[in-house]
Amino acid sequence: IVTAERCFGAVGNVAKARYLRKVNKLSKSIEAETRVPGTGYAHFSVQSKMAVLNGQLARAEQLLLQQGLVEETMEMYQELHKWEQSIAVAEARQHPEVQTLKANYLQ
Repeated sequence: IVTAERCFGAVGNVAKARYLRKVNKLSKSIEAETRVPGTGYAHFSVQSKMAVLNGQLARAEQLLLQQGLVEETMEMYQELHKWEQSIAVAEARQHPEVQTLKANYLQ
């Protein structure tokens, strides 16, 4: 992922380079916490961010929901301006603020 970050930076794709830098930092922090080299890239949070980067939103959702991270899944969709999917996750998981989410979306 470090090589990809550098390549995107070299060709001028600053947004992807910055995103990959954040993913690399996340991976390193996971490795520092676990004290096991190589575990960072295999961690579900790194894998979900890479899935988002590759447009595999269903895979990212699956990875997050397997960990019980409903709000993080909803936030992922909201950051991507996919409010319908965020609401669908909230409804499927019976999130307590689903009505507030719908009201904010409809405004």
